[in-house]
Amino acid sequence: MQNENASAHLMTKSVNTAYEYITREIEAGRLAPGEFIREESIADTVKVSRTPVREALRILAAEGWLEIKKNQGVRVNDWNLKNIEEIFDARVLIEPYLARLCVSNMSPDDIEQLVQLAEEMSLNQDNTPEAISQRQVSNDRFHKLITERSNNQVLCTSLNTIKKIPLIKWTFKGYSEQERIRSNTEHFEMIDAIRTKNAELMESIMKSHILHGKNSFLLNLKK
Repeated sequence: MQNENASAHLMTKSVNTAYEYITREIEAGRLAPGEFIREESIADTVKVSRTPVREALRILAAEGWLEIKKNQGVRVNDWNLKNIEEIFDARVLIEPYLARLCVSNMSPDDIEQLVQLAEEMSLNQDNTPEAISQRQVSNDRFHKLITERSNNQVLCTSLNTIKKIPLIKWTFKGYSEQERIRSNTEHFEMIDAIRTKNAELMESIMKSHILHGKNSFLLNLKK
């Protein structure tokens, strides 16, 4: 499946190929924070010229995945506390507002899909890499459905760019059992708010949900 950020940037096929490869390597940890990226190595691996690789690197730097170091090259961003707080704070500003807007646009089928995704996450209690990855997929789909139903394409595109950064994906890996239960409970509370068409409550729950995720991440960072 083509990356939605790639589509937003109207990438050529070669640029998208390089973009997708680099993001997968970062997410998997094969390109580590602080590691410099060699254009020629990427080009050889994905079988494209260096020009589309250079463009993919430029886009990824603009999105926050990479850092361009003058006279040194391009390296994977090395996240610090300030980066973490900025990313979560950006989500807090955008996502609760989109959640509020979605309430009047949710169909019965949408609500049923949210219930199914919430139940999948609730029943998935294992700590294996595969189970964590599946919870993350379900969580992404849950949140994406909510924000898409806001019908605000500009803010959705901005939010999707923020949430593609692997820092957000790593949040789930550090969740304790208690934190998973809390997160699942909040998902069901959002569904109830949608069913009762309580937009103000929906916005409040989503804001609390994101702030809880931020707090969990920061606590795990200090361990």
